[in-house]
Amino acid sequence: MQSKVAYLGFLGGIVAGLVTFDAAKAQTASAEDVVSPLVATPIASPNPVLGSDDRTHLAYEIVLVNMSSDTVALKKVEALDAESGAVLGTLEGDALARMVRLNGGAKGAELAGGGSGILFLDVTLAKEASIPRALKHRFDIDVTKAAAAAAPTGD
Repeated sequence: MQSKVAYLGFLGGIVAGLVTFDAAKAQTASAEDVVSPLVATPIASPNPVLGSDDRTHLAYEIVLVNMSSDTVALKKVEALDAESGAVLGTLEGDALARMVRLNGGAKGAELAGGGSGILFLDVTLAKEASIPRALKHRFDIDVTKAAAAAAPTGD
């Protein structure tokens, strides 16, 4: 069984997080019982760098941890200006999978139950664009419930 969960996290001088989700798609009886299994923690704030492509790059990493026994598949990640909400960059599909380094050497964009990894981001802006004071991120994920273990028999 899969459910969709969106995780919205902030990256700036002070790091904070907020989880949002569609309770209608969740696997529990009420919205109060729903918790996102994904924890996303930035390693450091990005430092703007003018690249040889004449664009400003905000390169940084986010540590991802799946806190559940279920599989969490990353479908799309958006970097947004925290003040305006404008989408500054999007990763999805194969491009997203190439930017995820899963611990243990697995490939792809699925975090096994209890798994973790690092997401590498490079938000690029026009040279003359204003640098946002803070970034926030929207994660579109699918959660696949772990198969229930068979109950032992008393044979």
